[in-house]
Amino acid sequence: MKYILGTVLITCMIIGGALTTHVLKSNTASSGNTFNPEVHADFPTYDAKRLLGKTELIALVEPISNQQKEIVEGMPKATLSKLKVKKNLYGESESTITLDQAINPVEIGKDYLLFLKEENGLYYLMDGNSLIQSKNGKFKVKTDGLEGTYTSGELDKKVKIKLKDLEEK
Repeated sequence: MKYILGTVLITCMIIGGALTTHVLKSNTASSGNTFNPEVHADFPTYDAKRLLGKTELIALVEPISNQQKEIVEGMPKATLSKLKVKKNLYGESESTITLDQAINPVEIGKDYLLFLKEENGLYYLMDGNSLIQSKNGKFKVKTDGLEGTYTSGELDKKVKIKLKDLEEK
């Protein structure tokens, strides 16, 4: 009896393994290249204290041009966006700066609030909530401790108050 049970189990395992291998091979063959060319990124998200502590520049900007930048041959390209700085809420910058983005480039002619760091003459977003597009003249901020919907003037005041609070602590 043990011999028959063992034989049945071994036979099931062999048949199951063969079927699994066949299914995997047919799925791979039918899908073609298994490389997914869609660019994606995982950004951290910071609360206001951490974000403002790391940020070098908070600016209201308008993109004026986008240029593709090849990182590695054959891989998806990044985007270098030339931005007109309308107002610095924190930090200092030239009147135009260049934003280096791997995904979701800013759109020309739209206004944005950006939390940035500078490295080798290029600017980079600080976290996943660092790019905020203006909608009807307002910016919806999702960062814990700064959350809310603000006009640029309201946002300027809110950031200055938050920075002052952080300096006092």
